[in-house]
Formats: sequence, C-alpha cells, structure tokens
Amino acid sequence: MKHESVKAMPFSLVYGAETVLPIDMSIPSARIMLNEQEEQALTIEGLEDKSEEASQELLKNHRRIILAYDKMVRPRMFTEGELVMKSTYAIMKNQAISKWAAKWEGPYVVQETNPSGYCTLENPKTGKRVGPLNFKYVKKFYM
Repeated sequence: MKHESVKAMPFSLVYGAETVLPIDMSIPSARIMLNEQEEQALTIEGLEDKSEEASQELLKNHRRIILAYDKMVRPRMFTEGELVMKSTYAIMKNQAISKWAAKWEGPYVVQETNPSGYCTLENPKTGKRVGPLNFKYVKKFYM
C-alpha cells in the first residue's frame, strides 16, 4: 500500500524493490524470471528516481504544513510605553489553578522590547521591573 505523503511503499524506498511473496518465488512468474543483472540495473536507476520523488513529496508536504500554520499565527508586537497585561506565574509554569483564579496580572508598562520576541515590563504602581518575558505571556491592556 503506497503512503500518501511520499507516494511510494516504504519497503521499496528502503530495499529498492517491490515485495515478493514466497508463493511467487516457488512459482516462476514473469517478474521473477527477469535476468538478475538487468533487474539490479533497473532497480538502482528506479531507486534513485523514487528516492528523489519521495524527497520532493516530503518537501511539498512540509511547505503546505508551514503555510497552514502561518495562516493561524498572529504576530504579537509591542512598543515601549504601551500598557499590557502579563500571564500569572502559575500559567507560565503550567501549574494547576482554580477555575476562578486570575490568569492575567497588570497593567504593566513595556520598558524594552526585542525583535526576537521578548520584552521587559515595569509595574507603574511600584516601579518594579519584571522580565524578560516572552511575547506569548503578554497581551495588550484595553481600558
């Protein structure tokens, strides 16, 4: 059975030949009766082609997955001085919290941002700095 992702059978990609049942070995068939040298030459040529086709299919599928993922991703960008909320410590560490517990703290003021996706925050009430925090733990604060 051919796999959809590589359009070939795994056995043929590994061993370079189609599977042969034991019954086919005992009863000569046209496929088995081919000259061994001719069969090996054809197999080597075919194996390179199959391998190339399989790698092209994998690349095509990989690109399709990347495009599908990128459609769903919303980039988060923050500017210095912007009001934001940060995720609680329990959420960041994947700890269990109660149903009605606060999941966000804030507001905080963004002090520094980095293009690689993290920022440093400051609590405007206490002046205490927090961070650096990944952008996935920060969201905009709306009044």
